[in-house]
Amino acid sequence: ELKKADATIRNLAPGASKEITYIYHVTEEDIRNGGVINTVIVTDASDTTNEGGDVIKTPTVEADWNMSMTKDVVKIPARGYFRVGEEAVFRIRVTNTGNQTLTRVVINDTLDGAVLKSGNGYTVNADGSATISRLGIGDSVDIEASYTVTRNDLFNRSFRNTAEATSGTVNKSVISDPVPAGAQGSGSGGSGGGGGSSSGTRSPGTGGGPTGGPGTVTIDPEAVPLANLPEMGNDDILALIDDEEVPLAALPKTGQAGSAALMLMISSMMLAAFAVVTRKKEEEQ
Repeated sequence: ELKKADATIRNLAPGASKEITYIYHVTEEDIRNGGVINTVIVTDASDTTNEGGDVIKTPTVEADWNMSMTKDVVKIPARGYFRVGEEAVFRIRVTNTGNQTLTRVVINDTLDGAVLKSGNGYTVNADGSATISRLGIGDSVDIEASYTVTRNDLFNRSFRNTAEATSGTVNKSVISDPVPAGAQGSGSGGSGGGGGSSSGTRSPGTGGGPTGGPGTVTIDPEAVPLANLPEMGNDDILALIDDEEVPLAALPKTGQAGSAALMLMISSMMLAAFAVVTRKKEEEQ
């Protein structure tokens, strides 16, 4: 460094000059101090005289504590949307874009239900936030947050995630792009007539001919078309129905068939007993 640098000119003729170049790396402290102060002292060993050079102050840029944040989903299912109960993982990237080292950078995920996961370069706190103890100039740290998709996300057809980061007086926030959410089996589906159409695989050896019956068909849940959700709020979708207002169908009349079967069984038992008694009397005679 310049503070410890020295050089020796062995011979300097009258009227001659010599240029010496030094390299010095500006520090964060120099920026906070507003510049670099350089003092040069020249010593002539032949007559032991010293001459102090000019004191030069080199200006620097202003100190800047700053950072940026980005947020995206690590992976969206191949179908293009998340279903209820599935886990969505977000990646939050914090980057030091200033010229000063940031300390104690605290990150919070404000999406209700989101949980910050443990990782490298930061620690997860008891209150659910995460802390980056030191973030150097130009350095970045990735933090992951896990979220389970809810039915409200399904009603809204998407969900967003917001994260905040603070370090001293620096405060940044970022909102993710909308993440699509859908119902199981939602999407395009064909219908033929009133019953719709679906494809499936027929189980082998289960008929399908004149004597084998209609057979068994296994339908993949993915192939079952579902209607789209109505365009209305949650309060319009949910309604309470009083038990008194629910019509009930009449119970089937199964008692008569049960009584006939019971009478048939009793008659058969009495006829069998009568036959046994008659045969016994014949043997006694």
